[in-house]
Amino acid sequence: MRNDGAERVVVNVVRRAAAGGWLQIAPTHLTLAAGRSAVLTVRTKLTRGAEPGDHAVLVLLTTGARRDRRVPVRLRLGVRVRVHVPGRVVRRLAFSGLRVHRARDARFMFVSVANRGNVTVHLRGHVSAWLFRHRRQVARLHLAGRAPLAPGTRTVLALRYTGRVRGPITAVVQIRIGPGVRLFERRYRLRL
Repeated sequence: MRNDGAERVVVNVVRRAAAGGWLQIAPTHLTLAAGRSAVLTVRTKLTRGAEPGDHAVLVLLTTGARRDRRVPVRLRLGVRVRVHVPGRVVRRLAFSGLRVHRARDARFMFVSVANRGNVTVHLRGHVSAWLFRHRRQVARLHLAGRAPLAPGTRTVLALRYTGRVRGPITAVVQIRIGPGVRLFERRYRLRL
């Protein structure tokens, strides 16, 4: 870390999250003169019984408020650290309902997806969606890039359709993940 300011700054380092005890950070308190930099050392120390998979730890860097200022200002910066515990990997996704939002020149389909596994899932490039009418494909939908989906979290996939087909239709959403290319699929009946 580097102090690009014109004055000395005091920084405190704190871990947050259930897996916070797995990280050892040194130093936990430091003072940086203007224009100076410092290195934080982060080591993992896994405890017995730690569950396999990916775990998120939040490291908070907080500046101390200066006493010689009328208005004390503190800056807090959060850095997410991912800790991977070796063991049995579980890749499991769960789809929820699909919601359609009608815009003037497009239809947006929002699909909620939850990561019920124990490892982070990268969605970018792994999501496919199609629209079918009477078993005939009428459109392929594309998804804008999504951030990785951590274990125990949920996201909403936004699928955009600008075609002219209206009325009852079937939407098929697929997510392919993992080294063995595991397929998760859900079919929705809806009206555009």
